[in-house]
Amino acid sequence: MPVDSLGNVTDAIFDPIGNFKRTNIGGLHEHFNSACARDLCTRLRQRINLPPEMLNETTLRTEMPFSQYVDEFYDIIRDFRYTLSPREGEIMDSEEYHRYVEEQEQLRILALNQNSFKKTNQRPLNYKEIEVMKWLLLQPHIYVPTNNQKRNMQITQDLKDKFMPCYGPVTYTTCEGVRETTVSNVLIGSMQVMLLDKTGYNYAAVSSAKTNHLGIPSKLTIKERSSSPVRQAPIRICGETEGRIHANVMGGRAVADWIEQSNNPKIHRNNCFKIYEAENPIAIDAIVDYNETPRGQSRPVVQVTHKLECGGWVLTRGKPNGKN
Repeated sequence: MPVDSLGNVTDAIFDPIGNFKRTNIGGLHEHFNSACARDLCTRLRQRINLPPEMLNETTLRTEMPFSQYVDEFYDIIRDFRYTLSPREGEIMDSEEYHRYVEEQEQLRILALNQNSFKKTNQRPLNYKEIEVMKWLLLQPHIYVPTNNQKRNMQITQDLKDKFMPCYGPVTYTTCEGVRETTVSNVLIGSMQVMLLDKTGYNYAAVSSAKTNHLGIPSKLTIKERSSSPVRQAPIRICGETEGRIHANVMGGRAVADWIEQSNNPKIHRNNCFKIYEAENPIAIDAIVDYNETPRGQSRPVVQVTHKLECGGWVLTRGKPNGKN
């Protein structure tokens, strides 16, 4: 995956204009703000010049290698918060907030001494030391309220002037194993991503869809959603954005088959039984036999098929590139 000059590694590559397609402009600012905060953490860590293995909470609490920088680092962090939101900066300066942070620290030390055989040698930190330590541990909590006094574009400009993140060419390894460097500048930053639906860790997330008397997946009503101990709606395997991305790589036919494994009741039940009965469930060569479980049984396809059949039309599945 791409890496920038500071060693920040990319976890996922998104569509560069995806935010505009979905009118999620705030995602661009979140991406930039988080990159500024991350690189500020990196600069603070470089100042104390400690080896990576010593940059952990235990070492920072017991040895306090950053004690001489506390006031300086705290002022820098305070300036960063004021740049994001004046209201957040005011809360950070309030005596009530200072007391709350230090009370939580006292309770933490008390809990450690009560729950361990040996008393901890850690001393309670003050509010400045706690804030600085969070940033040194790459755990900054930044927040921009929805009713912020500053507009997002002004925040971005102020951050560029004071806390510009790493923005330059990135290096990556191609499929052939060749190291390449981009010509254009790239910004690597973190974003909060909300995953769709449940995960397969819960058994309720993998049950087959409820069907009506015609065998078509039926839409659950508000009353029916809690009528069963298991989930009775088909799992949404991928959203619109993910489907488009995968279709560009795998082709539309592969994505259609992939989505049908959830939306087609017969194929989904077949898959469940194959997994239950397999000796090695994570190494099944071909889970779907389309001779036994035909395609085209998902709710939208079946509804269109039935309507066309009423008018004398029959849909057939052709071969790729229009060949019969």
